Amino acid sequence: MQLRTRLGLSERGDTIVEVLVVLAVLGMALGISYATANHSLLNARQAQEHSEALEFVQGQIELLRTLPDNNPTIFDAAQHTNGFCMNGTNLVDLTGSNLYSQTSYPGACVANSLYDLSIKNTGDGFDTFTIMAVWYDLDGTQDNVSMNYRLHQ
Repeated sequence: MQLRTRLGLSERGDTIVEVLVVLAVLGMALGISYATANHSLLNARQAQEHSEALEFVQGQIELLRTLPDNNPTIFDAAQHTNGFCMNGTNLVDLTGSNLYSQTSYPGACVANSLYDLSIKNTGDGFDTFTIMAVWYDLDGTQDNVSMNYRLHQ
């Protein structure tokens, strides 16, 4: 007992107020850590979805590149008023489909059960196209990736 007194240590314990303050600070630190980790995870998932969508759009461009020799009707913009997508070498017409509504979209134009794909003639000549992928994020908001491609013959 004399040793504790000589070292300047008191024999009393922590009060309940001190314990509650420590718990509150610790709770705030854990809450901030959780929010930061959750936000980082959400950003990583959105980046992954964006990257996958970009791959599917690039795949549609590769299929589109091979089409002019096999199917010259692609250049008739009036034939595909809502656009089309490529399913292998087949052209899937999207007339009557709504790109922004997953309920009415043909399964042949849905990639990975998430991305709705479409190709539209931009109307500034018959060889320029906009390729788009539309999907819904984890938080329910709609996102999209689009690229323009011009066929060269």
